[in-house]
Amino acid sequence: MSYTFFLLLLTLIHSTFYSLARMDRADLKSIRDSLTDMPGSAFFSTWDFIVPDPWSSFSSLTCTSLGRVTALTLGPNLSGSLSPSISKLAHLTQIVIYPGLVTGPLPSRFDLLPLLILISLTRNSLTGPIPNSLSSLSNLHSLDLSYNQLSGSLPPFLTTLPRLRVLVLASNNII
Repeated sequence: MSYTFFLLLLTLIHSTFYSLARMDRADLKSIRDSLTDMPGSAFFSTWDFIVPDPWSSFSSLTCTSLGRVTALTLGPNLSGSLSPSISKLAHLTQIVIYPGLVTGPLPSRFDLLPLLILISLTRNSLTGPIPNSLSSLSNLHSLDLSYNQLSGSLPPFLTTLPRLRVLVLASNNII
């Protein structure tokens, strides 16, 4: 009886692992599809979605033992726009996108990423305002959005985030 229970439990753990990994896999594929390597860059050359354990082939990716993405570092030299799927990686603690030509607005649903402690999207071509959804990130320690084309007013909530220690917004169009 206990052996059968053990096998059932092992099967449940195994299927949970793969279903969780599939969720993040689909979101990473969407992120990958929204960005491309600029000439001379081969960042995405290691991202192979066909292998059984894709996490081991992805450069600059950190995952939990259950296959959930906790740190996402993209670039350098990528172009395209940020997929809204980045907000579905619910276990993210860090998002870093190195200098490139990533364009478009910042993700609007940072409120879906409560574990974020670091956001560094410096030296790209991101546009639009700083989203209000950042106000819900009570664990955020560091926010670097410098050298983009962000616009609008400085959101007042940035001065009230309890753990924010580093805020860099230089070289944008923020009033």
